[in-house]
Amino acid sequence: MKQDIRKLTRNNFKGSVIAALLAGSALALPATLSYAKTTVHEASAYGAEVNVGSVVKLGKIAPAALPSCSTQAVGSSTASAASINAGLIHTELVESVASSTETSSTGSSKIVGVNLLDGIISTTQLKAVSTSSVDSNGVFHFDTTGSAFGNLTILGIRIEENVAPNTVIELPLVGSVTLNEQVPFANSSEAKLSVNMIHVRITLGLNLGTEIIVGSAASEIRALTGPAAVGGYAYSPQLLAKPLITVGPLVSVQIGCFGTGGAVETDSVASASIPGIISTGAVTVTGTGNINKTEASSEGTTSVAGLNLLSGLVSATVIKGKASATTTDGTNFDFDGGSTFVGISVAGHPEITVNVAPNTEIKIANLGVLYLNRVTRYADKVRVAPVELIINSGNVLHIPIGADLTVGVVEAQLHSADIP
Repeated sequence: MKQDIRKLTRNNFKGSVIAALLAGSALALPATLSYAKTTVHEASAYGAEVNVGSVVKLGKIAPAALPSCSTQAVGSSTASAASINAGLIHTELVESVASSTETSSTGSSKIVGVNLLDGIISTTQLKAVSTSSVDSNGVFHFDTTGSAFGNLTILGIRIEENVAPNTVIELPLVGSVTLNEQVPFANSSEAKLSVNMIHVRITLGLNLGTEIIVGSAASEIRALTGPAAVGGYAYSPQLLAKPLITVGPLVSVQIGCFGTGGAVETDSVASASIPGIISTGAVTVTGTGNINKTEASSEGTTSVAGLNLLSGLVSATVIKGKASATTTDGTNFDFDGGSTFVGISVAGHPEITVNVAPNTEIKIANLGVLYLNRVTRYADKVRVAPVELIINSGNVLHIPIGADLTVGVVEAQLHSADIP
């Protein structure tokens, strides 16, 4: 369903708690602009999440987001989970994709075998698709083509597959569910679209205040009006062993290409673990970004308490990471970042104390390379990994060679026409 925003000026769609606003603008930009250099692309998607008020009960499952907020086409990102089993929600395979081309950005989430609230809501398959684009005349569009349900039933009643946007169905003794939830927004320089295929709001009973979102996708394309676009993320922990194994990130925050308006986005859990690999106490991550006519900035932080990696190979009372980026002219970028440690120890390496130098490298026999306070600088970003372990040999733990385990990673980005 491709739409020109001129057809929507009198529409008024209700917003959702978790969905970003979506938009299309028909106001043309000057034809002389090169859209690959003057527009910024953003896209994201995830399978499901569960919240009770402001408390996260189930973080975003299989989140995918564009890897940067480039002012050029930026490629794609994918994520998946074999299933979700968490009380009120059960699914089979979850697949998320975020991608972009020179003139468009797309987020999509596909979930198989959805069962919510012990069968009150079920569907064999659903897919959320959000695409935002700008044409050669500078007209902005949004498109939900591909969004669909398969064999959707609610309270035992079959629902037509072509569900109208923002369809609300009351759930007796539970609350309500919004299907194909969409929230539009328009101004003179952007298009953005957010889609939640299922959004349950529980207003009665034992789970009062709970919200469940299944199948979420968002996209945005916007003309760059400040000195630079921003971007970045903060997360912990994650085990990546392509192409077969990805666990985490268990806690994450994404800094959108257009910032957070100066607000600090936060995600946290009381504890986190990857069985047999890592356990922690409280994990908190934050991200913030701001753009105005004279400055663009982004900053992310991570804090991990009670770290225990590989049965005491690395332990710490607290580790923290921070990365920041600022520019006032879009050409000169100021990046800063690093890690701090409290009570850190590495088995067999008494020389490691709280004052860990940047990019400390320790070779672990019959396992791999351990990096502490790893700081990597690029033309458009700075990445900080307080703890990173890369497996390079066979081991008794059977962790695949090439696996990358990261704890407390944070990245801050800037992107302009000069440094995309």
